[in-house]
Amino acid sequence: MSLSKTVHKVIDGWRMFLSLAVMMWFLPATSDAQERQPVQSFSRHFYDNADEMNATLAAYTHHPDRDSALNGIHSILQESQKHDFLSGMLQALVALGNYYTRYATHDSALFYYREALLYSKSGDVEDKKNISTIFNNIANIYNFQGDFEAAAKMYLQALMTMEVYGTYTSKVTMYTNFSTVLNQLDMEEQAGYYLELAERIARKERDGNLTHIFLSKGIIAGKQQQLEASKYYFDSALILARRFNQEDIKYTILSNIGVNYYQQGQLERALPILMEIKENSGRINPYYVTHTTGIIGSIYYAYKEYDKAEHYLTEALQSAEKMRYENHLVQIHRLLARTYTAQHKYRQALSHSEAYIELKEKLDRNNTSHNVARLQIKYRTVEKDKELIEQQLFIAKQDNDIKRKNILIVSGAIMAILGVSFFIYVYKSARTKQKKQIYALRREQEIVREKEKNLKQEQEILQLKAIMQGEENERSRIARELHDGLGSIIAAIKLNLGAVSRKYQNLPHAHILDDTEQLINNMATEVRNIAHNLMPKNLLNNSLEEALLTYRNMINAGEELQIDLHTYGDFNALTNDAKLGIYRIIQELVQNIIKHANATTAVIQLLRIKDSLRITIEDDGTGFDMDAGNNGIGLQNVKLRVQALQGVISIQSVAEKSTTIYMEFNFDFLTGKIPVQLIEHQ
Repeated sequence: MSLSKTVHKVIDGWRMFLSLAVMMWFLPATSDAQERQPVQSFSRHFYDNADEMNATLAAYTHHPDRDSALNGIHSILQESQKHDFLSGMLQALVALGNYYTRYATHDSALFYYREALLYSKSGDVEDKKNISTIFNNIANIYNFQGDFEAAAKMYLQALMTMEVYGTYTSKVTMYTNFSTVLNQLDMEEQAGYYLELAERIARKERDGNLTHIFLSKGIIAGKQQQLEASKYYFDSALILARRFNQEDIKYTILSNIGVNYYQQGQLERALPILMEIKENSGRINPYYVTHTTGIIGSIYYAYKEYDKAEHYLTEALQSAEKMRYENHLVQIHRLLARTYTAQHKYRQALSHSEAYIELKEKLDRNNTSHNVARLQIKYRTVEKDKELIEQQLFIAKQDNDIKRKNILIVSGAIMAILGVSFFIYVYKSARTKQKKQIYALRREQEIVREKEKNLKQEQEILQLKAIMQGEENERSRIARELHDGLGSIIAAIKLNLGAVSRKYQNLPHAHILDDTEQLINNMATEVRNIAHNLMPKNLLNNSLEEALLTYRNMINAGEELQIDLHTYGDFNALTNDAKLGIYRIIQELVQNIIKHANATTAVIQLLRIKDSLRITIEDDGTGFDMDAGNNGIGLQNVKLRVQALQGVISIQSVAEKSTTIYMEFNFDFLTGKIPVQLIEHQ
């Protein structure tokens, strides 16, 4: 069997587990706080300062010494019980749940979370805010264990209680977690909806979980075999993780990049990344280490290095058995059976094959049980509807009997009722006709207003395009005059000066002529650069990517700013106006970075996904205060150009830190397929 076929055969077995990785990073928000000493005066510190208590519990949860961490949390729990401090008991129980989740002791974690749930329900308004957080953490554990339906129910409970009581956990975290389990249940459309909702909130509120959102989007894209888009999201997540020093999730992202290469069959690129994760296993959730170890074993199996495959798969098996990851155990047993078969160790191969079949049948029975439960619910609903229909038929029969018995008595009344009904019908018909006429008139007025609105919008767009076309014409004129006029004059001066220099090269101060000639050369180069920026010929002759690459190289040559350019997708269908508009937007933003940001590096990313063109520009400069306004001339020009291309722009900046600018355009509009007035309704 060829390496390619072997890779795809192995990948099919692991594919359903590749999207579980993101979940472990959505535990309650805690910080990598420094080690703190046990609190000496409980009431003085914790009654008066709940933030200090939470920080102390967070520090214990992340303490590298497991015994010290556990003893510290238990001491706070005992002191809280001693003083009947309900909030302290609640937070200590949640911290114990977090501690045991961190070390994959899920039964103990569930016990403490459920205890905390009882305290939170009986507490005050602030304590009830913990309910949604606890439901969220319980759902995370069910997700680790592969019980996705139970996880989905818990996430829904978290979302509902969040609406009632509020929450200490970010809405972005809630929506991102829920999207992950929906993805596991093959509900990709709904998962994408909640991720988009989370991303809008994260960008609006400047929530730090944007890293996790990109990671989740990459995982979903990978599951749908959109591997190029998946790699783009992973790269974006990695940039954010490095910028904000998110060391833990950085390893998760790197592992998913390794899995992305693994899915593409690029094992030689996947293996070094996954081995780096393995070497840093002490900093990573044991669930994820087990997952990574199993994939490393499968890679060595694909390479036919069966001894190494046996080593890593056996290690993954022991870890999965210890933590009862049955979904992982099924695939590990199957791969070990194949590995031992390839090594001619048939007894071991038979043992693992039997274990694989037994676990597979168990999981299939569980799936069947879930399906039967759903069918039972549907059956009960149908039975209930059937009973209601039978009752309605019985009542209808009784009504018909009564009508037949009393028909002679009520015939006169019926005639009277018919007469009144006819009068009412005529009256209502006239009123209905009048209403229809009024509705038609109002609708006609709405259509006229809509047409006026569309016409006004189209006129504004045409005015913007005319202004920018005028600017481009003026740029072209100035560029030609610089090149043909001033360039020719400089060339003539250079020739004459060269002739004088050669004729009088023995003069005492001849070196001044040489210096002057060098200055003229510099002047000619500067004039050419100005002309190129005013009218980039390579944009007219080549693709947008090549034009941007040339511009990047020109900026990088100056050593003042280093630009990293990434493009994903095909941009050849863009019209010349669209290419020039996008080029000018990026050029204006880069000039703003050089003039105002004091940045040393910048990243430009262009991504085309179906009918969408997305552009992200980030720098490591000083940023600016968003509340103080951002209406400089440069940004105003950028916004006008984005508006002219019917796009949207989002600017996120933090003073003394960095700036991120995100733009999105309808690709069909940029290719001329959609007219201006229809964009608003897409």
